Amino acid sequence: MKNNTLKEKFDRLEKELEGESMHPMVDAVLKNVVIPQLKSVPDAEAHKVKAVVRRIVKTLQDVFEV
Repeated sequence: MKNNTLKEKFDRLEKELEGESMHPMVDAVLKNVVIPQLKSVPDAEAHKVKAVVRRIVKTLQDVFEV
């Protein structure tokens, strides 16, 4: 199985999110800020970004107690 680039993975995520709605504000932030920014990360820097994203997700889980 071929390793997909970050851009390819986020392109796929964008397609999966089409037509779905979590909350208008969350949708807007994901589609207009988060995904475009993450798509622009060079694959060579992916490991650094993954570590930051893990930390953000962990923090959000703690805050929302999920």
